Amino acid sequence: MEYYILQSATAPQDGTREHPFSTISQAAALAQPGDTVWIGDGIYREWVDPAHGGTDNEHRITYSALPGSHPVISGAEVLTDWTCVGEHLYEISIPRAAFGDYCPYEDTIQGDWFGPAMKTHYTGEIFADGEPFFQAPDFESLTQIDPNRPNRWFAESDGETVTIRICMASSTPHDHIMEASFRPYALFPSVEKINYISVFGLIIENVATQWAPPTAFQAGAIGPHWSRGWVIESCTVRNCKCCAISLGKRREDTDNLWTRDPAKGGAQTYTEVIFTNLHHDWTRNEVGSHTVRNNTIYNCGQTGIVGCMGAAFSTIEGNHIYNC
Repeated sequence: MEYYILQSATAPQDGTREHPFSTISQAAALAQPGDTVWIGDGIYREWVDPAHGGTDNEHRITYSALPGSHPVISGAEVLTDWTCVGEHLYEISIPRAAFGDYCPYEDTIQGDWFGPAMKTHYTGEIFADGEPFFQAPDFESLTQIDPNRPNRWFAESDGETVTIRICMASSTPHDHIMEASFRPYALFPSVEKINYISVFGLIIENVATQWAPPTAFQAGAIGPHWSRGWVIESCTVRNCKCCAISLGKRREDTDNLWTRDPAKGGAQTYTEVIFTNLHHDWTRNEVGSHTVRNNTIYNCGQTGIVGCMGAAFSTIEGNHIYNC
């Protein structure tokens, strides 16, 4: 079966070519082995959480750009109601409830092998016309013009309201499309063993991904989440806070144990991670064997492609990765 998606679609919507869905998630909830989801032009501001996977290489679920189309899955939302609060300074207040269960301006980047350098780093990010700002360490430094970093941001949350403040030295937010990242994933199953999914020709951007060490759950803007047989090909992944494409690792109670209890050291902690995964179906028939080919990945703070154990037996080739 084929489903069609067009961001500008209006009712009625049944996923047919004549009446396409307006979100990818509508099709992701229905698609079964052998189905193809064709995605037309538009910016899809959603976390696509596939409910089903394929059964083998011949019976995949495929998410593909329509020929000639360049669909974007964005982890960000547009912000328009900026108020000038000083020279070159602007702010916007967002109800905490607008972020749902996850707020990237409360979620700090942390984990094994991450060095914060005496600064709090959030998984969120601010963008003007797709260009990321620089996170200032505090509000005081935001008020000082920095010629090397003319566009900066700082955010605070009191549990009810998230206040984002920005400094723009040479323009105003009203001159640009201003966005803030809202979501931790773009196309990523919330559960394990969603196997044999193919993704072709999508643009994925502005996702608030968390740090992905080999000793903790590895979140990515796109990835299989401890599954088997994915193909990610000819996509563009950009402006993700930490990781673009993740092929591993699964979530454990012992994630980031070295940070919480440094007594054993990082090497010993990682050795124990390997044995833990061996006891959780880490076999060739259960996990890995992915193909990641001919993608363009850039402006991701930690890594373009990451995968502890979940990337085993995979083919990774022809990818252009830079500014990571």
